[in-house]
Amino acid sequence: GIYVTISILTSNQSISAPAPDAEGIVRLADVDFSDSVVIISYDCFAIYPGVYYSAGDFAADQVREGRSWYYGGREMEQYGTLRLVLNLVPGGTYAVSARNASYAQRLYIDGKEYDAIGVAGESKESTVPASRRYTIGFTAQAETTEIILHYAAFVHSDGGGVYPMDIGSVSNVARLEQKRV
Repeated sequence: GIYVTISILTSNQSISAPAPDAEGIVRLADVDFSDSVVIISYDCFAIYPGVYYSAGDFAADQVREGRSWYYGGREMEQYGTLRLVLNLVPGGTYAVSARNASYAQRLYIDGKEYDAIGVAGESKESTVPASRRYTIGFTAQAETTEIILHYAAFVHSDGGGVYPMDIGSVSNVARLEQKRV
């Protein structure tokens, strides 16, 4: 797989996430997050273009087969779903940070919706574009954590993009974001 490593001048170590295993899970339970932030690249996401799937859809196996995302290799299409499954320590508190996918986004972690960025619609008329960075804290509820992103890119001719996502302890991710600012 393709890995994106970002070198940031912090006391924290930035490391690249491993590629998803055969089950599509990015295994991070053994990472020492006390001094590390893991960079999750776009190739760790599965993409489902042209449809918005929910956590319930995946749990009920009511989805078509997704495909791996490789930037520059395939178009995202105008809207769709991105899914990332992480193996984390249950009960552990984490934060994720990234630039929103494409140009409007809804974010769900284990089925819970977080603040939307713009309005990700199914048409140009129902989409309101927006672009910014976000940081979200959460507690892993089980051995796997599911992150779902709904995206819409009707306003840009390049089809938008998927950007690297940082995951780590809340304090380390917050420190990384402060350094970016």
